[in-house]
Amino acid sequence: VGGLLLMAFGDALTPILVGRIVSGIGIGTALPAIRRIVILADPDNLGQNLGRLLSADVFGFALGPAISAVLVGPVGLAAPFVVVAFGTAALVPFTYAVPVTETPGVSGQRLAPDLLRYRVVAGAVVLGAAVFLMIGAFDALWDVVHEDLGTPTLMANLGITLFAVPLVLLGPTGGRLAQRIGPFRVGGAGLLIAAGFMFSYGQLPTGSWIFTVAMVHALTDGLTIAASGVAVAMAVPEDRQAGAQGVMGAAQSLSPPPSPRRSSEAGGPPPTDDSPPPPEPEGAWHQGPPIPLPRGTGRAGSRWRPTPRSRAMPRTGPGSPGPASPPPHGCFPS
Repeated sequence: VGGLLLMAFGDALTPILVGRIVSGIGIGTALPAIRRIVILADPDNLGQNLGRLLSADVFGFALGPAISAVLVGPVGLAAPFVVVAFGTAALVPFTYAVPVTETPGVSGQRLAPDLLRYRVVAGAVVLGAAVFLMIGAFDALWDVVHEDLGTPTLMANLGITLFAVPLVLLGPTGGRLAQRIGPFRVGGAGLLIAAGFMFSYGQLPTGSWIFTVAMVHALTDGLTIAASGVAVAMAVPEDRQAGAQGVMGAAQSLSPPPSPRRSSEAGGPPPTDDSPPPPEPEGAWHQGPPIPLPRGTGRAGSRWRPTPRSRAMPRTGPGSPGPASPPPHGCFPS
């Protein structure tokens, strides 16, 4: 909330940048805790519940631009930040009424990156990062490609909004599917299909074709995008859930590529007649999920079968049976 208000009323780069950093720290602290609550509230249905949480996340991302479009014109640029800040502050007291069963002991680990030593956790994190690499490339290139192809503005703008609809509606189904038949199976298949769609965008001749294919792409993403989070949740014990989800979130935040821009837009020298032709943005569609996908599935080895109550790591802390070495290949035994 404080970060949003700094961004709303900041009149120079420094307070706006500080507000963005503060907001990022707050979100990065809250999201792993929220996911932990959702996972531990009903472990037998963690896939469906994580899918619901994903639906809520995507709905919020889609709702934010709509709120901004409505408020910026008549009220001013600060209005969306203020409205979202006060809306968030109003909801916080209700969270204290939610019963949460805390783990009686702690793992003794102060930092979460040690989780990456376990193959299933590392594989799931790589797959999750691949998903956000795909999303980052898609979002960065969407406007550029449609502008170059002369797509009507309404269609280009509508595409991003409509792409989010299947993610919102199918998130719980996709999470339940991942828990039932195996998150690496679902996530790996989803990324392979997404890679085919991403490649096809670079080959399609018109914006209308890209829009049409993207709507089919959205359906497959809606059924598979929750799988990496489900894999992480199934791979670690209760006392490491927040840390594992934090590692996943960090990897996803670092994975999106930079937005492609022309040299003049990026502050470089303007093109001249002797300048080499700029790279076509369509070529970037060809990069993304195929690169990390073999690494993620390879880290999981052949342990793709769902075993929701088993873990890649031993339970630690008071009341646990004591330290033990984790299974050599994670929590999806053959």
